[in-house]
Amino acid sequence: MEALAAKVQKADIYERQNTNLLKQSVELKEEIVSLKVENKRQSEELLKHQKKWRYAIIAIVVLVFLVIVLLRK
Repeated sequence: MEALAAKVQKADIYERQNTNLLKQSVELKEEIVSLKVENKRQSEELLKHQKKWRYAIIAIVVLVFLVIVLLRK
C-alpha cells in the first residue's frame, strides 16, 4: 500500500513539474515572438537610417565633385 502511495505521490510531482514546464514553454514562446517583432521593427528602422546616410554620402560626393569642377574653371 505504501509503495502505491509513493508511486501516486511521485506521479503527482511529475505532473506538477510537467505543468510548470508547459507554462514556461508557453511563456518562452511568447517572449520569442515578442523579440522577433522587436527585431523586425529595429531592422526596418536601421534600414531607414542606412538609406539616409547613403543618400547623404552620395550628396556630399556630388557636391565635392561639383566644387572641384567649378574651381578648375
